[in-house]
Amino acid sequence: MTIESCLKKHALETPDKLAVATLDDSLSFSELWNCVRKTACILREDYGMKSGDYVLLRSSQTTEHIISYFAIHTLGCVAVPLEKDVPNTVLNEMIQKTKSNLILSLQKEETDTNLPMLDLKTLRERIDSHGNVPEWNDFSEETVVADVMLTTGTTGKSKGVMLSQKNLLATSENLIHGFQMKDTDCMLVVGPLNHANAIRKIYTAAILGSSVVVINGMLSIKNFFVALERFPINCLCLPPSAVQVLLAMSGEKLHEYSNRILYVENSTAPMPGHLREKLKQLLPTSRLYNGYGASEAGSIVIYDYAAVEKPENCAGKPSYKASLYFVDEKGNTIRSSKENPGQLVCKSDVNMQGYLGDPGLTAEILKNGQVYMSDIGYFDEEGYVYLIGRKDNVINIGGLKVAPEEVENVIESYDGVKECLLFQEHSANELPALHCLVVTDKDKQFNEMSLKQFMKDNLEHYKIPQEIQIVEEIPHTYNGKKDRKEVGNYFE
Repeated sequence: MTIESCLKKHALETPDKLAVATLDDSLSFSELWNCVRKTACILREDYGMKSGDYVLLRSSQTTEHIISYFAIHTLGCVAVPLEKDVPNTVLNEMIQKTKSNLILSLQKEETDTNLPMLDLKTLRERIDSHGNVPEWNDFSEETVVADVMLTTGTTGKSKGVMLSQKNLLATSENLIHGFQMKDTDCMLVVGPLNHANAIRKIYTAAILGSSVVVINGMLSIKNFFVALERFPINCLCLPPSAVQVLLAMSGEKLHEYSNRILYVENSTAPMPGHLREKLKQLLPTSRLYNGYGASEAGSIVIYDYAAVEKPENCAGKPSYKASLYFVDEKGNTIRSSKENPGQLVCKSDVNMQGYLGDPGLTAEILKNGQVYMSDIGYFDEEGYVYLIGRKDNVINIGGLKVAPEEVENVIESYDGVKECLLFQEHSANELPALHCLVVTDKDKQFNEMSLKQFMKDNLEHYKIPQEIQIVEEIPHTYNGKKDRKEVGNYFE
């Protein structure tokens, strides 16, 4: 079974059902499958695409992007979704690594490569004028690589994560079981379609036979509500950054749709406590999920924070297709606890095939088919996973290890702090010291002395920052994660 064989099945069984839509276009399952077959024919006959070839696909929130993604798979080719505005340095690097034969892009553009380029508008015109094409069998799930997902590179150099059809199907099973998804779902997706979290919703809908509507992020709050009015949307895929924008710009309006929203999924980053509480108020009968995973291992922990009240660093329970455990610094399996955290390891069919063109890094992360995640944490007595920080972010203060995320969770629980970011600087005597950027809640009173006492009451002494700096905002990546690489800009 492959994603595309499922898509074909639904095209035959529910041909008129809505498959994918934007505010400019919509396709039923039969229309989508017909467009996919025609696109595959165009790519094969006119551009010589064959099984194993790589096709670069610049992100756009269009039905043509989705058609192209499935068509690439149908040919047995490898889809490489790229950020819409990916710099030419990254583009050239991916061309060299993949030896790609074609770039698909929203519009015609000039590049410093001789690689053939097909813009999606022209592609759609060719699809519409193309005659009927014969059926052919889709390729086996044993295809070594189906997708190469570029990581965002927030903690290091961007990497190409290689995923097989087996990995994608297992990730879909995690989502379907974890979110209790049904084929009657119609999900609104606002994230960019080069990002793993958003593209997972697209292929999961194709596998399940449900519907998906995509819009261009939260650039227009009006478009968000236009989509809710135009389509039978009953579930939302909203990264925390999108939730923050939505609540800030529209106030209580989301509550008007509370009777029809079955669930909301917030992934890509931990969901801040104040946003969780606000969503609970606005959508009192909805399931509210925060998912955890990575491009290397998709959706391996899921938490319905509307159903179970846990501390903010609780990530949830292991997903349907994920077996998790923790190891110490020597790689030995441990009985983890709050007092004895370890590095998270995932054994699952969702695990990547490796990093494109980087066997050395692959060997560090992927061992015997198991992915060694970047996060450290532990299980509680009920089997819930708690994450206290990223391994790469851990700060060493005089031999004592500090996970900045753990400290930030405590500080952000103080009434009057909206958000904060902990980092390491050097004090006047050149000794390493903890500093913290703090964004205060404008609607509440803030007292720095009171905050310092709160930290003394809730943190070990070596985890308390020596300096607090009040700032207007903290740098974030486009998908809502705190951008720790940008913190130095505050001290230039």
